[in-house]
Amino acid sequence: MQEKLHFSQKPLAFANAREGNECTIMINGSKTRKKCVILAAGEAPCPELMKALVNEEDTVIAADGGAKLAASLGRCPDIIIGDFDSLDERNLPAAEVVRLPVKKDDTDTMAAARMAADMGFDNVLMLGAAGGRLDHTFGNFAVMAWLTARGIAAAMAADNEYVYMCPPGEYTVEEHPGTYLSLLPYGGDVSGLTIKNVEYPLEYTTVSPDFPIGISNKVTCSPARISFEKGLLLIFISKD
Repeated sequence: MQEKLHFSQKPLAFANAREGNECTIMINGSKTRKKCVILAAGEAPCPELMKALVNEEDTVIAADGGAKLAASLGRCPDIIIGDFDSLDERNLPAAEVVRLPVKKDDTDTMAAARMAADMGFDNVLMLGAAGGRLDHTFGNFAVMAWLTARGIAAAMAADNEYVYMCPPGEYTVEEHPGTYLSLLPYGGDVSGLTIKNVEYPLEYTTVSPDFPIGISNKVTCSPARISFEKGLLLIFISKD
């Protein structure tokens, strides 16, 4: 079954095209239904992007300092979870609050992802999960991998850039020619990789994490087509 990765410029959208309320990611042949937005404490995307990506019906979970991003959405998070090492509890917006111990195995963003999974969401978008400290950004890729392993569509958005964590399958990327498309294996080799309608196509190739051959490819004809048989693949779509 082919899965479709699509970011519209009118407006930018993740897993939900406002026109017709039609989802744009296919998971196991059925359209994704419930979307959870996790606000992390990294660099915030611009307010216009955040408002375009988040709908009123989405559930918003703020991971600790990620609650500060909610102001850009013009709405209060539904839930705030964390140990509050980066957020003054005296200034919490009116939301359900889940307090975590400071000493714990999970990051606050990981705890938010576990909560989203427990609540039955099959689609998670992370905002504020990149930028700032590199270790936190890299750790958030692990959060995406954890979600993906449980059959939950996981993506991260920043200004002009989007990242999907993808399990084996077939994907299309519906973007304008010239859009940057980078493919990087996560946690091990990706095998049986084929990429079509791009500047540097590949045919049934194995790529490994120690050689970034998939960086800065470009869409030449929409849609670009990606398929692979084994591994986890990070698909980066960049607009700049």
